[in-house]
Amino acid sequence: MTLRSIYETRNIPRYSRQKNIYRFISYKNQCTYYLESYLEFCYCFWLEFLSNVERYRTQPASLKFIKNLKKYSYTPDFLIYDVAQKLIFDEVKPLIFISQEKIQNELLWIRALCYERGIGFKVTTDQLIYQPGLDTLKELYKYTFVTPTIKQLDTIHKSVDQKGHTLGTLLEFCRKDQIADQVAYFSMFKQSLVWPIEQPLSPSLPLKAA
Repeated sequence: MTLRSIYETRNIPRYSRQKNIYRFISYKNQCTYYLESYLEFCYCFWLEFLSNVERYRTQPASLKFIKNLKKYSYTPDFLIYDVAQKLIFDEVKPLIFISQEKIQNELLWIRALCYERGIGFKVTTDQLIYQPGLDTLKELYKYTFVTPTIKQLDTIHKSVDQKGHTLGTLLEFCRKDQIADQVAYFSMFKQSLVWPIEQPLSPSLPLKAA
């Protein structure tokens, strides 16, 4: 098994004009990914946000194997490196697709194959990806490429920790201290500030220091 570099661009063939290719710029991996489905595209926002994911790759490698005297290969949708440096193959599929008995049996067989090679395996469905909070992550992700100073981040964190803030009062505080709104949003996405992720961005959104 040969892993594709994080920075290697996938060449996705476009067999028809109707096939959409989604482009995602990754802050966590400092590269651009091209994805074959909107579901995979949306999942990238969660992978960027989740603190237990150190980095990830899209379609990183193929496992070669023989089953019933025939040669096969399996390529996962994602390879995830967690904070413990464990490798996990992640298959992203609609729940209705993996509900089929044939598909479930295939996934169980692939899971066993991965475990034999010391690789974790999991399936992430649209039910998990399209949960409340996705729209908020998409909105906040625009600010991950902001470059705040350590002083600005410390000022925001201390203010929230000492006074408590809603999003509205925090933005007022930032403006008085000549800190751009984008720095507050950056702090939220980087989880130095904590909020109810299922709630949309609004002035009344409660914030806490992590």
